[in-house]
Amino acid sequence: MRKCALVYLAIAIQIIFCKVSCGAEGKNSEPGIPDWVLTSVPIKGSEISERDYPYLAQWLDKNAKPAQQYLIDLFTRHQIVIVGEFHHIKEHKDFVLDLIPQLYHQAGVRCIGWEFSRHTDNDKLGKLVIAAEFDKEGALEFARDQLAHEWNSKEHWDFIERIWRFNKSLGPEQEKLRFIGLDMDVDFCRFFIVSGTKPQDSPEY
Repeated sequence: MRKCALVYLAIAIQIIFCKVSCGAEGKNSEPGIPDWVLTSVPIKGSEISERDYPYLAQWLDKNAKPAQQYLIDLFTRHQIVIVGEFHHIKEHKDFVLDLIPQLYHQAGVRCIGWEFSRHTDNDKLGKLVIAAEFDKEGALEFARDQLAHEWNSKEHWDFIERIWRFNKSLGPEQEKLRFIGLDMDVDFCRFFIVSGTKPQDSPEY
């Protein structure tokens, strides 16, 4: 079965937790191994005790890898990988943009999805990334037609051109990389106006 994977750029909800499965249950039976490791119980980063640091340092020494390779390797175990990011931080977008060739050739990714355009506009977006020539004005108009909180960052729209350039580099027999929007077709400007001016028990709210 052909692998189809999706990278979704979502708002990062920064709940830090650590989970390491060692295939064991019950109380700590080996010195230095935390109970939450033995029981595979997720915990928040703030709950990690200093006495766990030596074990974690040893684990990282054995298993650590560059962030780029870590993301690529996730696709060996998962069909869908969600990448969280903070808005308006260029480096977060560049991280994925720079990995597009490896995601395609090494990880087998054939579809990238993001939250920065409406799902109802996917036909337009799809045509932009496979066109014979890059339509810069068309991409800008596409951006302007999206929701106000989405098109105000140039780094968002670099994705369209970078994916177009990557598709141009592929041979005629190679499958093109798809690019799709995942956002709802909702006027959020009107939503925030209504929610800020109407009582919560009103039909409009």
